[in-house]
Amino acid sequence: MKTISLEKIVQKLEETSDADYFYLNTVTGEFEWMSNGEYMEADEELAERIEMSDDYVRLPTQYDIHEYLIMRDFAESIEDDNIREKLCRTLTGSRVHRRFKDELIFLGIREEYYAFRNTVYWDIAEEWCKDHKIPYIGTEV
Repeated sequence: MKTISLEKIVQKLEETSDADYFYLNTVTGEFEWMSNGEYMEADEELAERIEMSDDYVRLPTQYDIHEYLIMRDFAESIEDDNIREKLCRTLTGSRVHRRFKDELIFLGIREEYYAFRNTVYWDIAEEWCKDHKIPYIGTEV
């Protein structure tokens, strides 16, 4: 089994959308991208190769990552009551992600959020490697 860089896994997690799946080929260390077929036609050859082999492991999807929970945890971690309340208010109703990110910019704490989110992504990547017994290198930057 090939040793993989946590940094590469985190990069793929950041690229994840509701229409994408990334698979790691544990023998080669290469990532394969596949559409879920809703917006693009799925690569049938790749799908068959993945299904017929034990060499591929699917990376966490956006549903596994739960960015809403990351946003909520970040908001709740803010010590300033006023800022925390403003962020928490954006987490209800429609267009939560857009309103939350707009508020981050307005409050001038966008970089702090992405640093927090990056730490969570590194934790997810490390836990995923452990769960699938994939050797990895790298520590959070």
